[in-house]
Amino acid sequence: MCRLYEVFVANTKREMKRQGLNQERLGERMGRRQSDVSNLLNRRKDVRLSTVELFAEALDVPPSKLMRIDPKAGTSKSQ
Repeated sequence: MCRLYEVFVANTKREMKRQGLNQERLGERMGRRQSDVSNLLNRRKDVRLSTVELFAEALDVPPSKLMRIDPKAGTSKSQ
């Protein structure tokens, strides 16, 4: 799996946890089914840039926050 995809998933899950959202609630915000959100976050489907933007809008964060890599740790950054 692409490292950037892993970063996106980790940052998205972290932001969901911070906001107290589950996949169903996030899906409602996105206008998608919970199963669609699950497929994307469990890497069963590829994510398009337009989908990254949709996740960001639903989480009320800039898309860059979901794609940010912490170069020091080699992992996603948790801001």
